[in-house]
Amino acid sequence: MSKDAAGEAGIDACKAVAAQVSRLDKALMNRMGDSRALSLLALSFGRHRRQPKCRDGILSIAKYCSDGERAVQDVEIQSLALLATGFSKWPAEKACFQATTAIAREVCTRGHLSDYSSQHLASFVNCFSKWPGGEETGGAAVEIAREVLLRQLPEFDLQQLANLVNGFSKWPEQENTSRATEAIAGEVIERRSRSSRFNEQQLASLVNGFSKWPIGEDTSRAAEMLVGDVLRRLPDFNPQEVASLVNGFSKWPIGEDTSRAAEMLVDDVLRRLPDFNPQEVASLVNGFSKWPIGEDTSRAAEMLAGEVLRRLPDFNPQEVASLVNGFSKWPIGEDTSRAAEMLAGEVLRRLPDFNPQELVSLVNGFSKWPIGEDASRAAEMLAGAVLRRLPDFNPQELASLVNGFIKWPTGQVASRATEAIAREVLRRRLPDFNPQELANLVNGFSKWLTGQDASRATEAIAREVLRRRLSDFTQQGLANLVNGFSKWPTGKVTSRATVEIAGEVLRRRLSDFTQQGLATLVNGFSKWPTGEVTSRASVEIAGEVLRRRLSDFTQQGLANLVNGFSKWPTGEVTSRASVEIAGEVLRRRLSDFTQQDLVQLVNGFGKWPTEEYTGQATELMAGEVLRRQHSDFTQQGLAMLVNGFSKWPTAEHTSRATEVIAGEISRRARSDSTPQDLANLVNAFSKWPEQENTRKAW
Repeated sequence: MSKDAAGEAGIDACKAVAAQVSRLDKALMNRMGDSRALSLLALSFGRHRRQPKCRDGILSIAKYCSDGERAVQDVEIQSLALLATGFSKWPAEKACFQATTAIAREVCTRGHLSDYSSQHLASFVNCFSKWPGGEETGGAAVEIAREVLLRQLPEFDLQQLANLVNGFSKWPEQENTSRATEAIAGEVIERRSRSSRFNEQQLASLVNGFSKWPIGEDTSRAAEMLVGDVLRRLPDFNPQEVASLVNGFSKWPIGEDTSRAAEMLVDDVLRRLPDFNPQEVASLVNGFSKWPIGEDTSRAAEMLAGEVLRRLPDFNPQEVASLVNGFSKWPIGEDTSRAAEMLAGEVLRRLPDFNPQELVSLVNGFSKWPIGEDASRAAEMLAGAVLRRLPDFNPQELASLVNGFIKWPTGQVASRATEAIAREVLRRRLPDFNPQELANLVNGFSKWLTGQDASRATEAIAREVLRRRLSDFTQQGLANLVNGFSKWPTGKVTSRATVEIAGEVLRRRLSDFTQQGLATLVNGFSKWPTGEVTSRASVEIAGEVLRRRLSDFTQQGLANLVNGFSKWPTGEVTSRASVEIAGEVLRRRLSDFTQQDLVQLVNGFGKWPTEEYTGQATELMAGEVLRRQHSDFTQQGLAMLVNGFSKWPTAEHTSRATEVIAGEISRRARSDSTPQDLANLVNAFSKWPEQENTRKAW
């Protein structure tokens, strides 16, 4: 009756049954005694997730399934899969997350994944992927990926392969999910060569999933093949599939095929815009917001903004939060500015209607909005709503809130909110937080060094980390912890935790860390330059950096590496790595580096004044500093630049740049400088006693 073929009568019948189920207590649920019946009900209610009565019915089943381990312990595999499918239609509901967590735990506890059919494996991954931050759901997905690698992939049908890829893409950093996806990509290439035809939904899922691994050999080849299919069959894709394609193409490197596909996608979207429902429009806004800014995306932005303005009352709270996130990344235009203004007003009117997950999304969205009267008022009221409801947020949401507030332009509101979250964390049991949540909290709290509660919370998390198995943390998690703890280098507990993490890094394969992760670790370990373990880890990372292509590192990554390696200037490997980075800097456009990047590089290269490449790179950067607005550099940054330039006092550009900086410093208040900055400036300026500006500043 719940299927589309039953029409309105079927929907009404489903709503009536859901209303009855929502009134059942635990005793009556137990008397039903048939897990298969409950699973079929959950599946049926999930087909009508916009119906409030179906939501009430699913929540009643979810609460029953999450009430103790025994609720799902004896349920057969098929019924578990159907229950999870039903719960996955309401990912924002806490009860559905808890019930699916219980199912994921049961899947792992039973073991013997070899007994599960291909359909069951694909179905579970698809469901667990709705909660990628959950420890149990993530752990179960990784275990299923391991099982997929043991199987013969031809036993999976096309839909199952698409579901697996789409699901595994929520954990792109996990080794098993990456290897399984690469293997599936090879299978897709093989089937495509045998003229196997993926339908539109499968193509959209594969393109979107493979986009999380754009540099994988087989994932890239498979995507290139699929792009051709997409271009030939674009009119056959329904609006939901088109929205999925837009999100998938946003992550692929720009090339001839992807550019042509992007142009055709924009044209297709604009032709069919009235056919997209509110959820799909919100998905399009978010997808296009990740595309490189160009003529096509600007055109799409203005048209979508106009569509949002016409249909604003039709969007539910989740979609409004998604729109706020999307418009926060778009170029400012007449319609996009009006849409942003109207959205801010809509948020204010509907603030009580947003659930915790949606409030988190709003906090992250407003962190990127330009400061304006409406946005500032909405942000202020949003922060108040969040603080009043902190006990309602789960650990993952608390961590996301902290990392959202640190980006807010209104520092006072953000500081107050972050301190309140720190107090909430201190009231909770830290064992209830998973490794990723702990790492994200530390990363966020480290941006508020003056916050007393943030410092206390970080110390408490450091103690918790020392009690945990570090092997449970991902590479990114370890890097985030080190980055955070490094802001408190004199703390006993944070120091001990960092040393333990350095030991864990030495036990791992450094090839598994991303470029950003390596740079973050070195920059963090450098706060403990005399520590034996942190030093050894940094030397090993320097060796790994030398084995990689430096062109793959970002400007900030190169700057962080040099800043870190400079704490070990006599080390053979750290010195070689820094000199190689200087060569890479010489090959780059210096206009792409931020002020902070230039400061770190100049100050770092100053530890190797006799090396040819470091001297040449510093001379070029001095020229870049001369071309920039010196008022954009901080007082500390200017002091560090002069300190670095002073290692090459006879070079033309370093001399001229120092003279100009001396004039800038003379115009500023001395009270802006720390005693350490003043000492560095006096020492550096003494290398140019003949310059009038340096004598005055000195």
